[in-house]
Amino acid sequence: MGEAEFGLIKGVLSTRPGWLGPVEVVEVRFNPKVVSYKTLARHARRRRCASPIFVSGPSQEKVARQLGATVKPRGRAAIRWVKDNKYYLSQGPLKYLPMTDTQATRINAKVSQAAHWLSPRQKKLLQTIRQHPGAPWPSAIGVPFQKAWLRAAKVAAGI
Repeated sequence: MGEAEFGLIKGVLSTRPGWLGPVEVVEVRFNPKVVSYKTLARHARRRRCASPIFVSGPSQEKVARQLGATVKPRGRAAIRWVKDNKYYLSQGPLKYLPMTDTQATRINAKVSQAAHWLSPRQKKLLQTIRQHPGAPWPSAIGVPFQKAWLRAAKVAAGI
C-alpha cells in the first residue's frame, strides 16, 4: 500500500517495498530540493502507512518525533525486498516496457494514467507489446533501463 501512496508526490524519485523484521516498509528516494522529509513523513502519517517511522539520523528522528510518530532507528538490519515490487504496474503489459525508476514509481501509483509519463518511443513499444501478447516479452520491472531496452528490442525484432 505505501509504495503507491508515495508514487505521485512531486519530488519522489522512486519507491521500493520490503520487510524490516516483521514490519512492512517502503524505501522512498526523494529530491529534498523539491519535497522535504517532513512533508513525506506527514503524508505517511495521514495515510496511515508509516507506523513506526524508521529514521536514518538525528534530523529525521527530530521531524518524526515532532509529528508524534513512533520512531525506530533504521539501524543495520537488512531489509528483505519484496519480489512483487511495483505490484500495480506488474499486473499488465506495462511490466514489459522499459522505463526509468521514476516513471515506474509514478505509473505504479496511477496505472490508468500511464501514457502521461511515457515517451513517444515507449508508447510505440507498448503498442507493439499489446499487439503481440504471446511474444516472449521479459519483465522490465527492476531491470536497468538500457538493459531492458536491449531485451525488448531483441524480442520486437523477432516479431
